[in-house]
Amino acid sequence: MKLLYDFAIKNLKENKKRTMVSIIGITLSCSLLFSIGFFASTYRDNAIREVIRYNGSHHIEFNNINTSKVDIIKKDLEVKDVVLKIITNYGTIKFGEYDSSIEVVALNLDYNNIFSKIIGRLPEKGNEVIISHSVSSSNNISIDNEIKVSNNKGDTNYKVVGIYFTDNRSAHAIYSKNRYTNETFFNYFETNKNSETNVFVTLKSTKHAHAKLANLAAKLELPFPDIDSTDSNQFMTINTGLLFLYGEITNKGTNAVISLTIMLISFVLSVICILIIYNAFTISVTERKRQFGMLSSVGASPMQIIKLVFIEVGIISIIAVPLGFIISILNVSFTLLILNKILEIVIVEPLRLSLFPFFILISLTFVLFSIFISALLPAARASDITPIEAIKLNKDIKIKRKRIKSNKLISKLFGIEGELALKNIKRNKKRYRTTTISIVISIVLFILISIYLNAISTSYIWNNDNADVSISIPEGDNQKNIIIEIKKIGEIKDIIEYKQQSQFIEPPQANFLYKDYLEVINEYSFPNHYISVILLEEEYYQKYMKKLGLKSYQPIILNYGEHPFHDEFFIDHSTYKGQFYNDDSRVYFNFCNFKDIDYKKISNCYYKMNNFLFVKEIPLIGKHYQDIIIVNKEVFHYLAEKKDNGNFSDNINDINMQITIKNPKIFDEEIKKIIEKHPNTFISYYNSKLDNQQNDLARLALKFALYSFSAFITLIAVTNVINSINTSINLRKTDFAILRSVGQTPKSFNKMIRLESIFLGLKSLFYGFLTSFGLIYTLIKINSLSYGDSEVVLPIPYTNMIVCIIAVFIIIFLSMQYATSQIKKDNIIETIRKENI
Repeated sequence: MKLLYDFAIKNLKENKKRTMVSIIGITLSCSLLFSIGFFASTYRDNAIREVIRYNGSHHIEFNNINTSKVDIIKKDLEVKDVVLKIITNYGTIKFGEYDSSIEVVALNLDYNNIFSKIIGRLPEKGNEVIISHSVSSSNNISIDNEIKVSNNKGDTNYKVVGIYFTDNRSAHAIYSKNRYTNETFFNYFETNKNSETNVFVTLKSTKHAHAKLANLAAKLELPFPDIDSTDSNQFMTINTGLLFLYGEITNKGTNAVISLTIMLISFVLSVICILIIYNAFTISVTERKRQFGMLSSVGASPMQIIKLVFIEVGIISIIAVPLGFIISILNVSFTLLILNKILEIVIVEPLRLSLFPFFILISLTFVLFSIFISALLPAARASDITPIEAIKLNKDIKIKRKRIKSNKLISKLFGIEGELALKNIKRNKKRYRTTTISIVISIVLFILISIYLNAISTSYIWNNDNADVSISIPEGDNQKNIIIEIKKIGEIKDIIEYKQQSQFIEPPQANFLYKDYLEVINEYSFPNHYISVILLEEEYYQKYMKKLGLKSYQPIILNYGEHPFHDEFFIDHSTYKGQFYNDDSRVYFNFCNFKDIDYKKISNCYYKMNNFLFVKEIPLIGKHYQDIIIVNKEVFHYLAEKKDNGNFSDNINDINMQITIKNPKIFDEEIKKIIEKHPNTFISYYNSKLDNQQNDLARLALKFALYSFSAFITLIAVTNVINSINTSINLRKTDFAILRSVGQTPKSFNKMIRLESIFLGLKSLFYGFLTSFGLIYTLIKINSLSYGDSEVVLPIPYTNMIVCIIAVFIIIFLSMQYATSQIKKDNIIETIRKENI
C-alpha cells in the first residue's frame, strides 16, 4: 500500500499541469455543491429571524395560568425568560358610526422596547391606556381623551395617555395578536393573587425542547398537546414554527419538501459536477494508458491499479474539497454582501451567512458521491488495460467496416478541409461528447434563466398612480400647517394640489361616444354612471388655463385613458385604452341623483354641463379609470351642494397632493416625521416611487442571484470545454502530424480547425436550443394546468440567444486555437515515432 501511495505522490508531482487541472475541476464542482448548502442555511437563518419577528422568540405560551403558578415556571432550570400578559378587558368601541372590537392588554414589559415610538407617557394606573397611531389619527382621538369600551358586563372608561407607533421591527404583534379583535390597547400591568395570566416562556437551550416543554407542562399539571397532530390545546400554544427551524420539532411533510428540494437541486448539480470531474479523471487515464500497461506488465493486478487511481483521487480531493469549501464561503459571502447592498431599503434585516450542519452534511455527501462516481469508471477502465493493448493503443484506433459518409455540399462549400473537419467530428464523437454536453448545459441554463428574467421584467407591476407620491390631508385645523411642512421637504421637484368629488351622471347618448369605446360598452353593458370632478389649486389652475389658451371658464374633460370592464363578480375581462368621446361641441352631461343603487331610476337632475374642452392629458399624473372633468371653484362647490350623498361622503375639502420627488427614501423619512408630529390627523400617504424602487431592487437582486449562479456553472462548464478540447487535440497529435506529412499546409490546417470549431459549435447550439425550447414547452404546459384556459406566455430572449451563439463560437474557437498552437511547432517525424510513457 505504501508503494502505491509513494508512486501516486510521485506521479502527481511529475504531472503538475494535469494535477492542477484535476484540482481546479474538483474545487469548482465542490464549491458549487457547498454553495447550495450555504444558501439553504442562510435561508433557514433568515426564516428563524422572520418567525421571531412575527411570532416571537418564546417557545411556548401558556394560557390562563393562575399567577400563583408563575413561580413554578420561573424556578425551572431550563427557563430563560418569562413574559406575562393579562387581558384586562375586551369589548367594542364606537368609531363614528361603526363598532370595532377591542382588546385591552397589560404586559410586564417596558412598552418602549416593543414599539418603535411612543408619544405621551406610559400607563401608570389600571384605567390608563396607550393606543395605536392608526386608531388615534383615523378617529381623531388625542392624548388625555376618554374612550369607552363596552361589553356584556358594562362600560369601562379609559384615559388615553400615549400613542404608540409600530414598524416592521416592532414586537407588539407577538403579544397583541388576536384574530377576533381589530385593535389592541395597552395599559398598566398589575397582578392579584388569584388572577389569571398568559405566560410566554423562552428556554435557555432548544436542544431536546420537546421534552423540556413537556416536563414544564407536567409541573404545571397541564396536558401537553400531541405534537404530531397539533401544536396547541386550550392550555398552551407551542411555537412550532421556530422549533421546527431549530430542528427540534419535525414536521414530516415540510421537512421532506425542504430536504427533497435541496437533494434534487444537489442531484442535478451533481450530474454537472460528475461530468466535469469524470472528464478530468478520464483525460488523466487516457493520457497514461501506456503507463498503466507497463504497470500491468511488471505484475500490478487490476485491483492495485484501481487502488492507485483512487489514491490519486483521494490526495487530489484532500486538497480540492477544503479549497471548494473555502471558496464557497467566500462566494456566498460576496453574493450576500451584494444582495444586502441592493436590497438595503427593501429588507428589514440584512441576510447573513449561516452554517447549519444538516444542510452542509447533505452537500458534503453529494460532493463525496460525485467524486466517487466520477473516479469509479476511469479507475475500472485503467485496470482493464493490458500491456499489449497499451503499447498498440488498439482501442483508440477502431477500424469499422462502415465508412464515414462525407457531405457533398460541405465539400463544395468548404473544400477538402471542410470534409476533413466534419469527419473528425464524427470520428471523435466520444472525445467531443463531454465538450458538447458541457456547452449544451450552459446554453440550456442561460436560455432558461434569460426567459425567466425576461418574464419578470415584462410582467405587469401594479401602479395605481404614476405620480411619485400621493398624499391626502383631511379637513381640519392642522391642514394648512401640514401642507406648509410638506412643501418644505427638500426632495420635492414638483407638486400639484387639488380637491376631488365623485358625481353621478345620466349615461351619455350613444352618438357622443367614440365608436371603438361604444363597441366595448355595448359588449359589456357598462354605461357610465359616475364621473370624477376635480378642482385644482387656484394658482395652478390659472396657469393651466393659460397653457391651454383659455381666456374664460370652460370645463376641461379628459378624453383619453383606460377603462377596465368586468363581469357581475367584478372580475376584469378587458381593458379599453383610447379615446372616449367624439370631439363634438354637442356633448353634454346631466348630473343627477338616483333612487336605486343600480342607477336606473333618476330622482332629479340638477346640472347640465356642456361646452367641453377635450384634452388627452391633464396635470393629474397617473392612470384614471373613470371620466375626469376639471372645473372652477363655483361649479365644484355647486355640484357638491346639490348632490344627494346619502350615507356616502366625498370629503370634498380634503386636500390631495401629487408630488414628484428626487430621493424616495429620504422623502419617506421626512414625511413620516410630519405624520408622527400630527398623530391626531389621519394623513393618507403612498410613495409609489419608493415601492417601485423596492420592486426594481428586488428584481435586480433576483437577476444578480440567478446570473451569478448561471455564470458559476458556465465557468465550470467552460473550464471543462477548454480542458477536453485541449486533451482531444493532444491525443490527435499523430493524426495531425500525418496530415502535415502528406502535404497539408499551415493555411489548410488552420482552415480545417476553424471549420471543426464551427461544426462543433453548431452541433452544440442545435442540441442546446432544442433542449431549451423543449423544456420551455413543458413549463408552459405545466403552468397552463394552473391557469386553466389562460395562455401562459414566456417571452423568447432573442438578444440573449444571439449573445449565446457568439459566446459558444468564441469559447470553442479560442480553445481550439490554444490547443493547436501547442502542436504546430512539433517535429512531424518525432511526433509519429513518439512512444514514451
